[in-house]
Amino acid sequence: NFNDNKIYNGDTVINTIGKVVGPVETNAHNIGFGARLKPDSVTNILFNANYTISLSEEDKFININSNSNKLGQLSIGNINQLNLGENYYYRHNLFITRLSKTKAGRRFNIFHGTDVSNRYNDLLTESLTKFIYPNAYDSGLYQLRKEKIPRTDVYTGFNYSEPLSKLITFRIGGRHEYGKTLNG
Repeated sequence: NFNDNKIYNGDTVINTIGKVVGPVETNAHNIGFGARLKPDSVTNILFNANYTISLSEEDKFININSNSNKLGQLSIGNINQLNLGENYYYRHNLFITRLSKTKAGRRFNIFHGTDVSNRYNDLLTESLTKFIYPNAYDSGLYQLRKEKIPRTDVYTGFNYSEPLSKLITFRIGGRHEYGKTLNG
């Protein structure tokens, strides 16, 4: 994969060429299930859940060469990157609806859901650049970043509908949500 970037300034052209070499590999696995139940004539239950594991590995080597048509070579360098990622994700949802046996339109719903995500990344970058113009010097960079980002979201709620007449229905509902993210 080549990246060719040209900057024009009057009659001067600065050309930076980067070549990226290295594999990127991602593996993901997902398992899920669900159920739709009707235990009696007025009750419906819907449940679904899934779990996903995603693993990625990116190992890149980038060679960068910068030249000017007037001044010659400006810099040369390389960047090594090793990025490892893991993501674990779980989700479930539950919905229960109960209709009235005695009054048409009367309905009660409760619902609940949970999302849990754990994301871990190890990102390593090593860079060495030799600058030639305007002043000769070497620049090195070594950077290690570790990310641990667990996140949990939970919600629970209800709805109640009561028909007061053919044109008017009273509705009430509530919902509670909880979310927590830790950056470490």
